[in-house]
Amino acid sequence: MVMRLWKGPTRSKQKTDELNPARSELYIYTYQGVHNGPITTEYIPYLIPGSYRTFSSLYAPNFHKLVSEDWVFQFPYTQNRVEWTCSPTFVRDDYYEGSPVRHTFGSYDNLVGYFLDYPPFPSVSSVPLIKCEQARDEVLTRAYSKANSGSADLLIDLSQYKQTVQLFVSALRHLLSLASTVGAFYRYVSRGPGYRRRVRIPNVDHLIDPKNLAGLWCEMRFGWRPLLSTLNGVIEALNTLHGESKRVTYRASEPLSYSEEKLSVLHQQSLGFESTLNVSTKFSYESTFRGGILLEKTTTLAQDLGLDLRYVPIALWDLIPFSFIVDRFVNVGNFIRSIHPIPISAFGGSWVVERCEYSHLYRCDYLSHSFSSGSGSSYKRWTRTGGTDWAKQSVSSVVRQVFDRPPLLPTLRHDWLEFKDLYNLIDVLFLAIQRVKTH
Repeated sequence: MVMRLWKGPTRSKQKTDELNPARSELYIYTYQGVHNGPITTEYIPYLIPGSYRTFSSLYAPNFHKLVSEDWVFQFPYTQNRVEWTCSPTFVRDDYYEGSPVRHTFGSYDNLVGYFLDYPPFPSVSSVPLIKCEQARDEVLTRAYSKANSGSADLLIDLSQYKQTVQLFVSALRHLLSLASTVGAFYRYVSRGPGYRRRVRIPNVDHLIDPKNLAGLWCEMRFGWRPLLSTLNGVIEALNTLHGESKRVTYRASEPLSYSEEKLSVLHQQSLGFESTLNVSTKFSYESTFRGGILLEKTTTLAQDLGLDLRYVPIALWDLIPFSFIVDRFVNVGNFIRSIHPIPISAFGGSWVVERCEYSHLYRCDYLSHSFSSGSGSSYKRWTRTGGTDWAKQSVSSVVRQVFDRPPLLPTLRHDWLEFKDLYNLIDVLFLAIQRVKTH
């Protein structure tokens, strides 16, 4: 069966739905400028933006008829939902001067500094676009890599047959030594000279420092673990029916998070005193990129076992020492697998969907205080009841992009500086120990 991917014609559809209308609020400023003088109240309006949802996409005319004719559709679309929330505050200042004491005050009710353009808020950048591009390219590359991979990688394993044979020989030698030595299991862990904890390795006449156990970890992680995965893949390949065409979707995903916060410390002065305002802007971003590729695929047993000629480049890359460490930072391995050409008749399109939520939080902390100085006619005092107001813009977004090929170059991973996986951290540690030469 030939895959029929619709290329056009297409039409555009866009719409905006208002979820909650914008609303007007009143900031109430009440003050008494002269002792025992009149109290004045001012009402200052400000606008809180409304909430809305936007959608844009492409669609095919006579869509249902085309579906019945077995056409496949891959269209981009964008959906956004924007909401504003806020929390106002109340702040009161009281001023006292002289003898007898003259009292004045000012109060600020329903105060949201961001909507009143006071105080000035620091600006923060959005998520770096380069990180989004790296995450998107990583997901797309991995999806194509899966589509061009078999159930097993026998070509890679056969190229390292000496190491594989050595794994079994070493394991068998240790097993025979343990079985033939009386008390070997009891003495496997014992105390060495100077009461240092050491490990007794079979067929070795002296005790070995625990740091040499790094070799056993590396053997398990980079020897036995891939070997067992290969054996499972071989069984899966042998149980698969070959020569039949079927539609298969290969998927991959990648999370991405980012945050940035900036703080400004501002000052207000009155009666010779100085009060502090902490003004901050925080940007938070959480996203997941999910990619996929749809194929009309026919495989052979050789392809499923990883013995096809297409696997020669990845086998050569795997033979390069520490190539797997390079892959932790740059996706060379997946890129090599992804570039194998896919026939147009078998290609049903590839895509990446980004689902993200991000927000800008504008916050102002009016610190409470009580300042005083002098006495008699020089007496001065300023007190403030503290408060905190904030305004927040929240956006949830779904963006679907459509692609007709994998990325043209390997991608630097967006999280190459982060160690999110404990296994990866231990791998790096033990590999470093293995490379250190001790005398």
